[in-house]
Amino acid sequence: MTGKQTEEEELRTFKQYASLAEIGRIITSSMDIDGIYERFANEVRALIPFDRISINLINLENGTYRSAYVSGTDVPSRRPGDLIPLENSMTEKILQTGEGVFSNVHTLDDLPHGIPGLVDIFNTGLRSFINVPLVSNGSIIGCLNLVSRVEDSYAESHLRLAESVAAQIAGAIANAQLYDSVRRAEEAERRAAHENEALAEIGRIISLSLDINEVYERFEEQAHKLIDFGRVTVAVADFDEGTTALFYVRQHENLHVTLSQPPPYANSIMEAAINARKGIVLNPERVEQIRQQTPLFAPNWMPDTQSLIVAPLFYSDRAFGCLTFGTTKSDAYSEHDVALAERIAAQVAGAIANAQLYESVKQAEE
Repeated sequence: MTGKQTEEEELRTFKQYASLAEIGRIITSSMDIDGIYERFANEVRALIPFDRISINLINLENGTYRSAYVSGTDVPSRRPGDLIPLENSMTEKILQTGEGVFSNVHTLDDLPHGIPGLVDIFNTGLRSFINVPLVSNGSIIGCLNLVSRVEDSYAESHLRLAESVAAQIAGAIANAQLYDSVRRAEEAERRAAHENEALAEIGRIISLSLDINEVYERFEEQAHKLIDFGRVTVAVADFDEGTTALFYVRQHENLHVTLSQPPPYANSIMEAAINARKGIVLNPERVEQIRQQTPLFAPNWMPDTQSLIVAPLFYSDRAFGCLTFGTTKSDAYSEHDVALAERIAAQVAGAIANAQLYESVKQAEE
């Protein structure tokens, strides 16, 4: 090796160390992993030429991986945020072997056998591949992928560099995931405290008055702190007559309620919730089914509704009716919202039972 070649080699080595050091600085500068990815990719480009870079994160529980970050040549079946089956993928192969690989392909026949996803990548004009595992605490959490349009782009030296940068970004991803889990736990704790406070206030409101109309007005304010709704209703069933009646309606959105006659109990969503003895959440498709099943009841009760929670009212194992929360927003409610509605309904049912008892005693006295 001549003196000039030695100088060039030393300069190249120096640049590599400088880039690796900069990558280390980048990944320790923030816990915002999404912000780190772009800066990380720019530094990797200084070390290894590529036309596409992607970071796949593995979810072993559901047998998928997610494209957490993608930059460069677009592959329609491999876009940011896509959930992709782990089976028969390059990511699965890296997970099984625990080793990085590089490959330079010229035709479809050169692609590794049994990995159909590579065909989509090849068809976009990409020809050289590096795939290395992302390892944290001895476990593979994902895969770093570099791809180039230039044939025969990669060699063993590129693979070793890719493994070095993968080790750094894997640590950043693991730290970000830990930080995010801690943050979510703290948020869940704060949310639970807020919910318990609002539910306790509803209980206090109910215990202070036997005037059910006053209870309705004051509980609605607290319920709105827990569940986003455009309208809340309390409907009670008359099982002897087979009808229902709206005892209370409060609207925040343009959700009109115009009942010309007592709506039927049979085949209603109230009947479904009471029979199930649990809350039911409805999306737009299910709401439309209810409209079709109860043509008299639903169009008046739920015009423009896109999401609905129906929680049955039970007290001492006796059904009264249901508490509903509705909104014009599509797919607005989660199972957690349903659980909150059930807890609120349990308190409201107690208030209705107490009010009915008080009313019957008062009538007897009169």
